[in-house]
Amino acid sequence: MPLDEMRTALHERLLADVEKHALAGQDRATVRAYLEETLAGYLRDYPLLGQAETEQIVRELCDDIVGFGPLEPLLQDPHVTDIMVNRHDLVYVQRHGLKTESSIRFRNETHLRYIIARIADLAGRRIDAATPMVDARMPQGFRAHAALPPVAVSGPCLAIRLFPASPITLDALVAGGALSAAMAAYLTGAVRHRANLLFTGGTGAGKTSLMNACAASISAGERVLTIEEAAELRLPVVNWIRWETRPPNIEGKGEITQTQLLRNALRQNPDRIIVGEVRGGEALDMLQAMNTGHSGSMSTLHASGPVQALDRLELLARWNSGLPGDVVRRMIAASIEAVVHLERLPDGRRAVVEIAEVAGMSGDAVQTQTLFRFERPEGAFAWTGIPSRLWQRLRRAGIPVPALGPAPAGRPANAP
Repeated sequence: MPLDEMRTALHERLLADVEKHALAGQDRATVRAYLEETLAGYLRDYPLLGQAETEQIVRELCDDIVGFGPLEPLLQDPHVTDIMVNRHDLVYVQRHGLKTESSIRFRNETHLRYIIARIADLAGRRIDAATPMVDARMPQGFRAHAALPPVAVSGPCLAIRLFPASPITLDALVAGGALSAAMAAYLTGAVRHRANLLFTGGTGAGKTSLMNACAASISAGERVLTIEEAAELRLPVVNWIRWETRPPNIEGKGEITQTQLLRNALRQNPDRIIVGEVRGGEALDMLQAMNTGHSGSMSTLHASGPVQALDRLELLARWNSGLPGDVVRRMIAASIEAVVHLERLPDGRRAVVEIAEVAGMSGDAVQTQTLFRFERPEGAFAWTGIPSRLWQRLRRAGIPVPALGPAPAGRPANAP
């Protein structure tokens, strides 16, 4: 019997055994030990197999049934942040910000479809010809998105985003060159003293990681409510409520949106509301929450810079609201205190390239002032010399603040 046919036959026998003995919901280690023992018995019927082939078949089939097939080694690699399966025979990984092709392969398209279906099933979702895409947060601590034909033209594809075992800290980000110590001190003060912050950048720029790190400065006595499409945030906060949206079922019913969650969040008496990512009309509800006593709120937004982020926030807030642009811009100017923009640099490093404070209105436009900037020729972070409006507010309240950094030529440090 050809090796592939033998694998398929053994796979089906094992699945039947798992179902027969009601092992599906049991501890993964227990199920794997049972499968290994059972397979050893099955493989006695194939005496021509060598030890190496036998061990490989056992490992692969156990990975398929209790894990995620050939992706298992990548999921266990602490340096892998993203896994991208373009086709069953083309897999990329991202380590330290750089994407490279992996030697990992699926046996065929059917094998990849099986793993995708397993991911959807474990997440309580469905993926088939009628519903050819799935976005799932996995109990194992990663997020997966998969697509099947006809959406995926070249065959089934899968993208997995992995998260660190423990939340990264601002000190670690400074040590890794993501921002300067002065920028970290500014963000710590901004969070501690309840500034409303918007973290912006492209996909994979590090927005969520930085927001997680900043959340460590939230006072232990505060009640925090988070709203996300797929729960990724891992805040070092005790009094924390986590809410997650729900997609519609196969009949198109039962959807729960971020807008609905935001409107209900106010009834939970939170001190702060954190929205994992602003994508649509919930932007208006978020701005209204920031204007109704929930200072210290944070969110992320896809944008190419602070000014573009505020423009996009305006468009989202006006989505189906009927509000004129000047009204929404005044809300933004009164709500957002600082925009923290991140980018992935050519060397793969994720860095805060600009921190800009919102400086109110000038005519009909929202004004910003850049406090910190990543100087690209020098590859260094620098204070622009512009005084911080937040620092001025804290000084007026008698709160001491640290220096923003070495002053540019001709300016004293922390010039008022």
